[in-house]
Order: sequence, then structure tokens, then C-alpha cells
Amino acid sequence: MWGARSKEENTARSVQTQEMLLNSLKKNIQMLESLGGNVSPLMLAKIKEYQDKADYINETNGKIDLKKYQSLTGGGS
Repeated sequence: MWGARSKEENTARSVQTQEMLLNSLKKNIQMLESLGGNVSPLMLAKIKEYQDKADYINETNGKIDLKKYQSLTGGGS
């Protein structure tokens, strides 16, 4: 069947898109800071959380252990 993908492959592909968006956001933050703007520590922590999740999914090739994934939030939910 053409185009059929496993759930792991679909997850890995979605993370690629998420990483592109995170990289774009990081570039925008750099531009904001270069213009004298500030970014809240909470925002930076959230970006790191999403980057950690993306890194985890890449390391596992899209196969997610839910407990491990949830532990990356810091809050576990």
C-alpha cells in the first residue's frame, strides 16, 4: 500500500515540523533580544521543554514511552 506509514514514522515526521517551528521561534527571539527586547524565563523554559520532547522522540525514532515523555514536562502531566 503506497503512502501507508507507521504511527512511529508519523510521530517522527510531526517532530520534524515542530523542530522547524522551534528553530524559527528561536531566531525570532534572537532578533527580539538584539533589538533590546526581553523574553520571560517561563517562555525560555517552555521552549526548552518542547525541544527536549522533540529530542526524545528523535532518539526513540518516534516510539514513545508515555511515562518517560511525560517526565520531560517537569510536572508529569
